Amino acid sequence: MGRIIGTILGAILALWLAFMAAGWIVATLKTFLIIGLVAMAVFIVVWLMARRPHRG
Repeated sequence: MGRIIGTILGAILALWLAFMAAGWIVATLKTFLIIGLVAMAVFIVVWLMARRPHRG
């Protein structure tokens, strides 16, 4: 009986850990995506400012 309970608890713990790890990976990828989009926006703004003809 104890072995069955241990197996069930182990399976539940493994599933919980797998879902937590998947959530962590998705959160990390979203963070990298947001940082990449911000960096791209800054790059485009600086690039456009550098291409402007200088006045004065």
